[in-house]
Amino acid sequence: PYRGHDTRDYYEVRAEAKLGLGDVQGAINDVNASIEIDFPRGSWSFTVAALIKCAAEDYSGALEEVKLGIKTFASGDDDNEWLGNFLFIRGIVKFKMGNTEDGCIDLQRVKTLVSKRAWSYNLDISSSIYSGFVGNMRNEIESCVLEIE
Repeated sequence: PYRGHDTRDYYEVRAEAKLGLGDVQGAINDVNASIEIDFPRGSWSFTVAALIKCAAEDYSGALEEVKLGIKTFASGDDDNEWLGNFLFIRGIVKFKMGNTEDGCIDLQRVKTLVSKRAWSYNLDISSSIYSGFVGNMRNEIESCVLEIE
């Protein structure tokens, strides 16, 4: 039996799996359940909620989740492990909204915050687990970030 944080983690992991299978509503339900079980929210629930909202093409909702995540877990701290994660998601969401210039700025900042290995991991995990979160934009994203190398 799951309790407390374990139960929250269970729902968050299940939400990721549902999102990967294209079950956006099921993923939303599981993230909401994780929030009800363990409030205040954990940092990963902001991440999963942003990805779900992006998959549902609720880009303003995705950006709001990222904004709350940064405010709660990564405000003013460039060494914070979550800042790169949230900026990566925000950059991709901006790309999906057609705002490639601002998306590029966020992704370039991520590239300066994380190692090459972490950057590759973000692209790989985003294009597989998150149901094509990066998808066919991968080349455009990588060329945008090559400008700072």
